[in-house]
Amino acid sequence: MRDIVILRILDCDRCICGKKKGERMSHCRKCYFSLPPENRQALYRKFNNGYQEAYLESIKILGITPERIEQYVSTFEGIMVDEVSDGHMHSVEA
Repeated sequence: MRDIVILRILDCDRCICGKKKGERMSHCRKCYFSLPPENRQALYRKFNNGYQEAYLESIKILGITPERIEQYVSTFEGIMVDEVSDGHMHSVEA
């Protein structure tokens, strides 16, 4: 998943599960507290200093499917999803 997609996820008000979340929050409250403590802590890392890896690990732990990722990201303006395969999404800016 590209950095631009992760930034868009942070800026939006919906969790990848579809529930409302605070802007600049990684997940809604339910998803966040479903994560193990070490992953929750890792989500406080700075962008480009481990945050992206922590976020990708969190969606894997939550069992988010590639299809759900594609559906979620398709709602973002300016982002086109090229393909989702093997749990990895490849995207480009429109």
